[in-house]
Amino acid sequence: QRVKGEATAAAEVQASELIKEANRARDREAWSAALAKYAEALAHYSDGRANSDYGQLYALYSTLWIHGQTGNVREGLPLARRVLE
Repeated sequence: QRVKGEATAAAEVQASELIKEANRARDREAWSAALAKYAEALAHYSDGRANSDYGQLYALYSTLWIHGQTGNVREGLPLARRVLE
């Protein structure tokens, strides 16, 4: 049980770092790079490696925001559904 907790904590740190990288890319309007990093972070949450409702929601919302800024609303619709679940 302890090892699993440590692995989850490490994955949450990795996901958090990916979100920070995505935020830096977003701030430079490097949309593709930001989306890729948010997707990497979301993979940590989706497959259960990391467990943070806040982190997952933040990455989802940020991805949606970028799709809105770039006019790719269709790309964001499936993510919007995930946010509402």
